[in-house]
Amino acid sequence: MWGHSGVFELGPSDAVLKRELASKKRHWVSALLALMPSEINQLMAREAEEKFDDYDYIKDLLLKRFKLSAEIFRQKFVKHQRNPAQSWRDFVFEITSYFEEWLGGLGVNDFEGLKNLMITDQLKRRVPGDVREQFIDDWVKSIVPGDLADKLDEYESVRANVKGAHSNDTSHFVKAKTCQLRRGLTYRDRIPITPIVRPENPFEVWSVDCIGPLEPSSRRGHKYIICAVDICTRWAEAVPVRNIKAKTTCEVLMRIFTQTGFPRIICTDQGTNFTAELTEAFKDALGIAPRFATPGHPESMGAVERWNRTLKEMLNKNIQENGNNWDSHLPYLMFAYREVPHSTTGVSPYQLVYGRLPNGPLKLLKEVWTGGKEIPTGSSKSIEEYLRDLTEKLKQAHNLARGNSEKAQAEYASRYNLRSREKRLAVGDQVLVLIPSSSHKLLKNGWVPHLS
Repeated sequence: MWGHSGVFELGPSDAVLKRELASKKRHWVSALLALMPSEINQLMAREAEEKFDDYDYIKDLLLKRFKLSAEIFRQKFVKHQRNPAQSWRDFVFEITSYFEEWLGGLGVNDFEGLKNLMITDQLKRRVPGDVREQFIDDWVKSIVPGDLADKLDEYESVRANVKGAHSNDTSHFVKAKTCQLRRGLTYRDRIPITPIVRPENPFEVWSVDCIGPLEPSSRRGHKYIICAVDICTRWAEAVPVRNIKAKTTCEVLMRIFTQTGFPRIICTDQGTNFTAELTEAFKDALGIAPRFATPGHPESMGAVERWNRTLKEMLNKNIQENGNNWDSHLPYLMFAYREVPHSTTGVSPYQLVYGRLPNGPLKLLKEVWTGGKEIPTGSSKSIEEYLRDLTEKLKQAHNLARGNSEKAQAEYASRYNLRSREKRLAVGDQVLVLIPSSSHKLLKNGWVPHLS
């Protein structure tokens, strides 16, 4: 009933009704559960029998089951939007219910509690994300601004002391060895690099590597490709093979070198086919000096590694169209690569080797269509004139390639070194070396301690 002051007051009959409702509250549970799906009944079956009549306990249990926590209601209160087909009065009812559930979930039932909650909410909005993460467990439960402010001040004080501590004092840090060994490489692991000096003459320095096993293997049983790149001209070779044993590797290198001449230096990784006794004897017999890449640092093999990536991209598209006949199309892929200007030298590998652009299929077709194709006659250039022109063209091409190569490599090194840092190690220092112990992503534990 309404009193004289305009405030709703409970009359005698209303008080009786209130007592009856309170006494019958335990009966609400059975009526409520009867309307719930079977999964809720299964959830209740795991609870103690004396809890079956506790309405407040069952209510909290259901709210947790459906994740309707105070934080969820707060988010709904802040972010909920009105449906265009909905009346504004219905919208007010919804956000009011969210607000009340938010307050009820935190136990706020008076003006002082509401004031603290509003001030704390504004305080939380101004705390940086990295600081908020330090209080993730108690963040939602913090509703008293003074208590939260004390925790934040204490954290800021500790962090300031840690930053100012001596570098040898590690008492403030937690050493998470497991996480450290599992982490991946980042830019912080880089060390500065220097550009590789480009050789003056073609085919003096080769960088050699292998890719495979490839799936599917070709009809002829080829599963691997031995790749080689001339550092001077970026001329690339790719020879399909059935295996990458030392004998096979030597045969492929001999096939290449009988066409280009024997080099002074071969750069390889430390694969067994390159470090075997047969391969070493082969290099010694030909007077070739080996240069092995440092384990775990493929940067020193950048030229052939980049060629491997390009070849794999071309093979991927070719295999999709031609399946296991990919090795018969490899010569055409090589021709396409050699006639395109290289990003480092600015000149195509073909032009750096032969001093002219290749007569590709498109050029020949154009000459036939335009009538420009003529049969050579006796009025062609003499051998002396041809050699003179060829020498001049090669000289111009190599000068251009040298300038472009030095500029491009300097840019690569400068861009790489932007986020690298010097590391100084002494004999006896403990270091971590990335050696994948398993191909399984969830089992590998790659960083292994070593003594330098």
